[in-house]
Amino acid sequence: MKKSPFVALGAIAGTVGLLVMGAAPASASNSWGGYHWATTNGTAQLNVINSSTSDWTPRLQTAVSDWEKSTSLSLSISQGDTSSTARRRCAYPTGNAVRVCNYAYGNTGWSGIASIKLSDGTHISTGTDKQNETYLSSGTEAKRQHVVCQEVGHLFGLDHQFTNAGSCMDYAGIDDPAYTHPNQHDYDELGVIYNHGDSAAAAQPSSASKIKTGSTITSVLWVD
Repeated sequence: MKKSPFVALGAIAGTVGLLVMGAAPASASNSWGGYHWATTNGTAQLNVINSSTSDWTPRLQTAVSDWEKSTSLSLSISQGDTSSTARRRCAYPTGNAVRVCNYAYGNTGWSGIASIKLSDGTHISTGTDKQNETYLSSGTEAKRQHVVCQEVGHLFGLDHQFTNAGSCMDYAGIDDPAYTHPNQHDYDELGVIYNHGDSAAAAQPSSASKIKTGSTITSVLWVD
């Protein structure tokens, strides 16, 4: 991951790390630096490649079903390679696609991490979401659903919420079943991010610090 340009969001003990708060127009408040997929009609059409084991598949299906309630997203799930090697690598796919994986990635400090690559300053070209079973295998079911919902949400251009309003994009309730799905603010925010008539940027990138190497950006959900 260090060798290629990327953006990432993810979860460390007792603290929140690697936050990239976006400067977005109007009511926007948790756009991830203005990063978004290029569209021609305001709707991002994406394939979610499932490189997860069978126990994680229902959680991913729930997350995708939740996010597709947004009118800004048209999502499909396709089956990917679920071998141990493929899940460990969790390679970036080609086309309008992202890959979701689970694996015991070790004592990294994060329970989930989302990485996106940019085709230019703001447009996402591909992305990956990794769930770290080193921490999550013994976690609650609410935590596992929270992590996959949040990391998939990052892949669409959303940052964290800090509203205590029952969103999986919020850190407040990582073990709370009420924080395992998007909330209306998340859907409204996606509407703001993708509410533009061409493929130009919907918002300027934030000046906040972020992990960025070339065109790759990363977001982390730290272990709590």
